[in-house]
Amino acid sequence: MSERAAFIDAILDNPADDTARLVFADWLQENGEPERAEFIRVQIEAETLPEAELAESKSDQRAVTLQKEHEHAWRQAIGIASDDGTYSRGFLTRVQLYPQDFDGRVSRVLSIEPATFQLSLQANDDEEPIALKAVDALAADPRLRAITTIVSSGGRFGPKRFARLMKSPHLTNLRDIDISWDDLIGAAGIRAIANSPAGFELKPLTLA
Repeated sequence: MSERAAFIDAILDNPADDTARLVFADWLQENGEPERAEFIRVQIEAETLPEAELAESKSDQRAVTLQKEHEHAWRQAIGIASDDGTYSRGFLTRVQLYPQDFDGRVSRVLSIEPATFQLSLQANDDEEPIALKAVDALAADPRLRAITTIVSSGGRFGPKRFARLMKSPHLTNLRDIDISWDDLIGAAGIRAIANSPAGFELKPLTLA
């Protein structure tokens, strides 16, 4: 495992702790990415300030300036569009993701930065339901710890697939489930959320 990959793993293993982010910033500073290193530091500093102080904060102003100057290049490096996700504490959050493009997109993004994702559950592009074996493979992928949000996106994922996804032990950083578009999960899905081996702590849970 490369040094960069080790830092990314450490941040995803403990996303609420800023220490690993700041250590990664030091490493980036020493390895030719001083602007990204500074952005991580100032955005972390800005996000610890009270709301009343934020508008006058030099750290917040500097974070905005750095983002304007370098965001295009940062996003281009990982193939993320300008309207996808937002930066928080130095890295992208809620990047849009679908089960069928999970492997390719996550591989590219997580090779560069510890972004987190919103997984939208829907059918394949040809409107055929996703195979159960594909859901099982997804549930077995350790990179699911980069998922913080799961939302419904038009249906056809279905309660059986949802329950199998919830059996993953890797959804440790899941914080938000929003299934308000359709009756996607049913009683079996609710039981699967409650019995998940990942031990996640949901903040909102929104159902149809």
